[in-house]
Amino acid sequence: FFFFTRTKNTEMMAMATSRKKGSAGKPNTTAGGDLEEEELTQVTVELGPVDDQESEPFIKGQDAPPPPQKKEKTSQQKLMAVIFYWITSLSLVFLNKFVMVGDIINLDAPLFMSWTQFLITVICCALLGQIGKIFKPFSFFPTFEYKLAIARKVMPLTLVFLGMIVFNNLCLKYVEVSFYQVARSMTIVFNIVFTFFLLGKKTNRNSMICCAVIVLGYLMGCDGEVRFDWLGVTFGLLSSIFVALNAIYVKKILPVVDDNSEKLMIY
Repeated sequence: FFFFTRTKNTEMMAMATSRKKGSAGKPNTTAGGDLEEEELTQVTVELGPVDDQESEPFIKGQDAPPPPQKKEKTSQQKLMAVIFYWITSLSLVFLNKFVMVGDIINLDAPLFMSWTQFLITVICCALLGQIGKIFKPFSFFPTFEYKLAIARKVMPLTLVFLGMIVFNNLCLKYVEVSFYQVARSMTIVFNIVFTFFLLGKKTNRNSMICCAVIVLGYLMGCDGEVRFDWLGVTFGLLSSIFVALNAIYVKKILPVVDDNSEKLMIY
């Protein structure tokens, strides 16, 4: 009996030893009621600070603030702009006429006068850009800059603007101030024509009737002019064409300079 019991214990110990050897490298499972144990490897994951992670958006730009919206001009600002344009335009017409045919200066050089006005405009734009940095009322005026890439895109408008100013002064030289606006009154008619051919936009019937009235008034003004001059009328028609083209090209090219009319004035 003693020998049988010792033999049985030896077999059980041998089976336990072989089971431990066979379970090495195997996952922790339950087989035949016996639980095999294994050591679990501790894994440490380092995470950054929670605040830093939350401060950064998951998608770049999703928390970016929207671009500032431009404030719409008030009625008072629009009225002041129109009044300023009227005063400046009329004063410039009389001043140009006085310079070209006046008794004091009598400068018979409309092209040189146009070039001088362009030069003074560039100088004023540069000065206003610097004054705007110091004086707040002129802060809307951008700093003077001239980029060739932008200049190439604005070149059609530059040529149109050049023709408008030159033919305005040439027309004013050969006609009286009273007939000057009549000679340039075809601007609205050419504006409708170029809008149709260049932009593909049609004009309603009421506008066409108004254009017919303008043409009739233009012919009556030419017939009633005492000092009528065909050369002055021709320059007036050319000026009307370039004024109409200028209005169309300004709308097309203004986005090139970020819809900034003051920056467009430089080019």
